[in-house]
Parts: sequence; C-alpha cells; structure tokens
Amino acid sequence: MCWNCRGLFSSISCLSDLLAENKVNICAISEHWLRTYQLHLLNTIDNNFVSIAKGVDIHNPESMTCNSRCGVAFLVSKEIVSFVTEIDIDSDRIIGIQVNLPNLQTFYYSINLFTSYNTASSIVPSNLGLQSYDNGPSTGIDHILIPLSEIGKVLNAKVIDSQPFSVSDHRPILCSITLENSVFTYTEGEQSTRSVSWDRARKYGNINDYSFALSQHLWTAEFPRHEINQFIIGEYYNKIVSAIKQAEQETLPYSIFKPYLKPYWNKSLTHLRDIMRLNKIEWLKNCNCHDTKCDAFYHYKQAKKAFRDAQRSAIYEYKSAIAQKIENDIDVDQKSVWIILKKRKQKPHTCTALKKDGTLFTDSKDLMSIWYDHFQNVFTQSVYSEADRETYILDSVSAILEINRTLNEEDDVQFSYSDVINICSHLKNNKACGHDRIAYEHIKYGGKTTLETFTSLVQRDNTMRIYTW
Repeated sequence: MCWNCRGLFSSISCLSDLLAENKVNICAISEHWLRTYQLHLLNTIDNNFVSIAKGVDIHNPESMTCNSRCGVAFLVSKEIVSFVTEIDIDSDRIIGIQVNLPNLQTFYYSINLFTSYNTASSIVPSNLGLQSYDNGPSTGIDHILIPLSEIGKVLNAKVIDSQPFSVSDHRPILCSITLENSVFTYTEGEQSTRSVSWDRARKYGNINDYSFALSQHLWTAEFPRHEINQFIIGEYYNKIVSAIKQAEQETLPYSIFKPYLKPYWNKSLTHLRDIMRLNKIEWLKNCNCHDTKCDAFYHYKQAKKAFRDAQRSAIYEYKSAIAQKIENDIDVDQKSVWIILKKRKQKPHTCTALKKDGTLFTDSKDLMSIWYDHFQNVFTQSVYSEADRETYILDSVSAILEINRTLNEEDDVQFSYSDVINICSHLKNNKACGHDRIAYEHIKYGGKTTLETFTSLVQRDNTMRIYTW
C-alpha cells in the first residue's frame, strides 16, 4: 500500500484501520511530518508492523524549521521483516528497502526511486499527484510503479476511497502481488514436523492407546506374496510409516512451544524452520551427501542459512527492544526496569577445579593442558611386556574380521521374532529421528503387531541398509 498521509498525527486512526482491513504486508508512507525523535510513533500504529523511516530533520536535526514535504517511511509486517534490509540512500525524500525472500528473486521497494536498481525487480510507491496548468483537473491519487516484465504478478490494484475520517487530500492505493514458491505458500499439512512428547505420553498413559491404534492400522498391512523386489519392499515400508504417523496423530501428545524460552520467536522463524526441516528431509532421502554441487544439499544449506540469519536478526531486535524499553522507563518506571535487569542477571556458577598431585588447578588453560596430557597418554601405543602380545592382538582382530565377512556373505542369515523383540527392547529413548520422522519410541511402544510386521519386513530382505532404526 502507498499513501501520502499529509501528517501522521491526524492520520493514525485512519492508517491503523487501513492496515488491519486490507491485510497489508508493506506500506509506504510519505509526508509523515515527523522529526527524528518522533519516529518511534510509527511503531505504535499497529503492533504487527515495524517501521523503517527518515525524519524531516534528517539533514539538520537542530533546525527549528523543516521542509514539511519531507519525511518518508515503510511499515513492514513482522511476518516478513526478517527478510527486509534498508537501502542506504542519502536523501530526506527517498527511502528504499530490499526484500529477499527464500527461493525468490530480490525485490526493491522504494519511494520516489527511479534511477537506482533499475535493472532489478523494483517496485516504486510514489507520490505522483497531478495538478494541470491554469487550475485545470487535478488528482490526489498516489501510484505504485512496477516493471512491465512483472505485470503478470499483479492480482489486483485499487484506490481506497472509503475513509470518512481521512484528512489527507491524497487517496491511498493498494496493490496485491503474488509471489510463487515463497515462504508463505507453505502449508503445515504437507508434512508434520512436530515432535511427540514421549515423557507426557508415558506420564498420562497414552502408550497403550498408541499401541492399540497402531495394531488396528497395521492389521490389514500384509506383505505381498508374489515376486519380491526393492520397489515392493519400499511400498510396504511406506504403509508401515503411514500407519505409525496416523496412530501418532490420533493418540500421542505433541511438544508444546514455551514462549518464555524463546521470547524473540515469530511466525517468520516458524516458516523458515519448517522449510529448513523439509529441505533436510529431502536431502537425507535423496543422497545424504556433502557435495556442494548437489542440489538437495545446496538447498538445505541455503534454507539453514536463511533460518539462522533470521534467528540472529530476531534475537537482535528483541534485545534492542528490551534496551529501548529500559532507556524509556529508567526515569519514569524504575520498578519495571529492575524487573528486566534482574531477569537478565546471570546466576552464580561454581568454579571448575581439578586436583593433580596434591595441587588444585582452576585456570582453564591449566585444566586443558592436564586433560591433554592425560588423553595423550591413554591413546599412545604402549610398549608390551610380552614379545608376542602385539602379534596375538593383530591375529585375533584379523580372525574376527574374517568371521564377519563370511557371515555377511551367507544368504540364509535370518532375523527371528525374538531377535527383533530383543533389539527393539534395548533401543534408547530421546534419539533423533530419521528422514521419515520415526523415532525409536514409535517401534518400542508399537506392540506385538508392530514387531511382527517388522520381523516380516527384515526377513524378506536382510540386505536392506537404507532403513535404520
């Protein structure tokens, strides 16, 4: 949205309604008439927006008079503010931002910026009101300029002329642009990345419900009796995974996000985190390599980098907001300031010490040196007292390797039902999932039918190495 508000103080109510009613992501404002020390008012219009602004006195903040035609700003939705950076432009009437969404080309939004970045995808909200000669026709409608090559992305554009409380002689214009494959097209229903809270499941007795539900879903999942190949095995495996996920969604509780642990978290980080996880799953499923020329690995690393950058930016903004609150309240509300300071105060911690040969060491460098000498002695080859000891060890290792090689070459090695039960009962809890989002607990608590199903699976093809539990 673009609007020449002709003074923000008289337009706050109208602007707030426009932002809420039209679901705006980026709003360009010109002639807000605010000095630099008043720019914080832009952040109070709507809590879902962050301002990027220039005051009317940016070139001469000590002057008593300023050019009222100056003063430009962007209000950026918090959903995309992590992807936005300001363009450095030495002008009090021109401001620009760069929007760099993941997996998309970069867009430049600028007010009255025509020459810079003219080769990029630029969108120019501009105050281009018309006044003809000799007191002829005039219009106060602002404009949004985009390249002809991007005209197909415009869904609709309209002039908003239904604000009875607007005192500006200009009319705001709203333009909707579609961005394909952006972070906002992701739907959580495509792939659940939520984690099961197994502690709560054990505490509240959800394990029995999960075991019963999974047994019901696996009851009709029979292994094909005709010719066996890797494709058939993969299809059967996918049926098992689908049954596990369905039983999980029906009976098991999920981990609940605790806002007090990550107060800086926002919807943008959630989108980026989910995209990073989906790219990681795709990478693990395809190749699990670390070749920079691999598309799956490259997309995963790019998604991870975008998430980490946005996370650092969110943390910085949160800390900046806390510091700004302390600065604003230090003289008027010291109680709230001390509450913040006490929360941020580090708790006392114990001193790390190590006693060696009767001497107590506390310096970190001394401690690292002691441990370095210790592990160096542990892993240094010792001199055997018996002359044939080393030869005996080497021969024993060679014999074990030969036995393993012989066993692996045999075709009749089979896993019995008791072997599967024994292995699954010793699986550890709270281990990371694979690309299929199946944890050890899904197998351990699946019940008798689940273990019988997996026994049938591994007995058909004991050369399957791609499935790891």
